[in-house]
Amino acid sequence: MTSDPYVFNSGYVQALSQGDPAIEAHFVQHFNSILLRTLRSKVRSADQARDLCQETFLRVLVIIRSGREVHQPERFEAFVIGVCNNIVRESYRMQNRFVALSTLEIDPVADFPSAFSLVLAQETRSRVRRSLAQLNAGERAILEAVLSDEYDKDEICHRLGVSRSYLRVLLYRAKKQLRMGVRRDTHRAARRNRSRRLHAAAVLGLR
Repeated sequence: MTSDPYVFNSGYVQALSQGDPAIEAHFVQHFNSILLRTLRSKVRSADQARDLCQETFLRVLVIIRSGREVHQPERFEAFVIGVCNNIVRESYRMQNRFVALSTLEIDPVADFPSAFSLVLAQETRSRVRRSLAQLNAGERAILEAVLSDEYDKDEICHRLGVSRSYLRVLLYRAKKQLRMGVRRDTHRAARRNRSRRLHAAAVLGLR
């Protein structure tokens, strides 16, 4: 006999899809240790395991809140672990395509920042500000509250009406959206710069 007051069934999945705070908190608390135990045997570091754990929570919530049906809700635990395994496989593929930046680094000539690095840092800050402005109000409020140090985590949870464990999921989602926004902005800037270079080359008769 289990002391867990919740049973995985269609009612549980429906409540989670509708954002029931108690079910959200139980979902994260129940699966956190299970997923971390699974991930630590498959990835290289504890930090990566924690990131993939949060990605799993986020991915499961997106799936069930997008209207997709969980065909066997009584096997919800197997469904969540299956999502986690898919994410691990995706991370392996990403790592295989990744070129370590360390192979491209050049030793600095001096111990002070170059003009280029200062310009690059300013561009990065500008991209972060633009991406923050594009987040929805809830995600922006979470990031601002956590990063400002004005409120402690318990007060933030009270204001949002969520548990500490579910706050981690919300914070992970907000950070992910911010990273994606910065990446999109960076790619757009790279494409604009390439177009300018090609246009300049064409004007100068270099093509």
